[in-house]
Formats: sequence, C-alpha cells, structure tokens
Amino acid sequence: MVTNDTAPAPRLRGSAVSELPLYRLHILRFGYAFMAVGLIIVKWPLFFDHIENMPLFEGVVACILTAMSLLALLGLRYPIRMLPLLLLEVLWKVIWLSAVALPTALADDMDGAMEAMVFSCALVVVIIGPEILASPPDSTGQVVFTGAAWVINLVVAEYVIRRRARAAAADVPGVYVTITG
Repeated sequence: MVTNDTAPAPRLRGSAVSELPLYRLHILRFGYAFMAVGLIIVKWPLFFDHIENMPLFEGVVACILTAMSLLALLGLRYPIRMLPLLLLEVLWKVIWLSAVALPTALADDMDGAMEAMVFSCALVVVIIGPEILASPPDSTGQVVFTGAAWVINLVVAEYVIRRRARAAAADVPGVYVTITG
C-alpha cells in the first residue's frame, strides 16, 4: 500500500486574497505603481547623484523615500501583505491635510507650492484611499476615508471662498472685504 506522507498545506482562514475581487487587487497594485513610479522619477535622481552633499535631514528623507519606492515595487507582487505601506501613505496625507493645509487655508496663507501639495494629497486620499482597506461600504475604513474627503472638501472650499473674496475686493475700487479667520 502506498501512502502519501505529504499533507496539503493548511489554508489560512479568511484569506484576504480569496475574499477580494480581482479589480480591487488591481486598484491596490495601481496605488503601489503610482507611488513607486513617482518616487523613482523624483527621488532616485537625488539619491544617486549627490546624496553625500545633502543636508542631514534631506539625505535621510531621500533614503527613506527610496526605500519606500522599493517596498512599493514589492507591493506589486504582494498587494495585501504590503497594505501597511499604502495605509501609511494615505494616513500621513490625511494628517497633513488636517493639521497643516486646513489651518493654512483658514488663515488665507496658501501659496502655489501649498496648493500643489493639497492637490497631490487630495488626489491620493480620495481616489486610492478608499480602496486601500478594500472594505465593504459599511465598515470603519469607509467612515475614515469619508471623513478625510470632508476635510479635503473643507480645505478647498475655504480656499476658493477666500480667493474669490480677495479678487472681488481687488476688482471693485472703494470696496474693502475683511476676512477674519
């Protein structure tokens, strides 16, 4: 009698890959690719050209972001296992939008660089953010990202309102608009 001494590998209960639709895995992979390509284009030239001449903090940031780009490339192969990387990417942007961009917009002190950063952060949080957790619509993750979308909307709306008020005051002589924040 021939016996099979090798038992099949035990299947993990609630395996995330088997529970996720394929389109969600592709959205996660898009998030990793978006992060990796952006960092490769922007940070790798700094890393390979003159990192030894950078100030200490800028050199540390360049090394961290280069490492993140390598981890993002790994996320293309293992989208579920690398979810903490995408979660970190969205979380720091949500924190920055609420702690830095919102008070700056309320103080009417946004410049062009800040506007570009708000757009960049909002794009990632609103488009990719809800898919990172790949959660059903009634879960906590959806609530968190809905809240983040509200923060982004508030920042943008406040900025647009203040900008229009300034433009209206500049166009009409003798009319002064005072906005206090």
